[in-house]
Amino acid sequence: MKDEAEDLIRDFKEKYGDRVVVEFIDITTKEFDSHPQIKEIMGKVRLPLTVINGTPRFHGGLAVDMIKDAVEGLLADK
Repeated sequence: MKDEAEDLIRDFKEKYGDRVVVEFIDITTKEFDSHPQIKEIMGKVRLPLTVINGTPRFHGGLAVDMIKDAVEGLLADK
């Protein structure tokens, strides 16, 4: 899963530059402590969880095309 996320990070960086930030957060590390709003819902979702602008959007798989469509939609609204 981390490899897929890294591919997505690379694709987004190439396409959007600094306009989009993509992170892979391992929930077994201290890094996850900085996301308390996501920790609250962990019992209600399946991993992996995709969060866009602080809002959980997709869970249970890395839906790359859906993520790209959602991000493009948000960028188009700006």
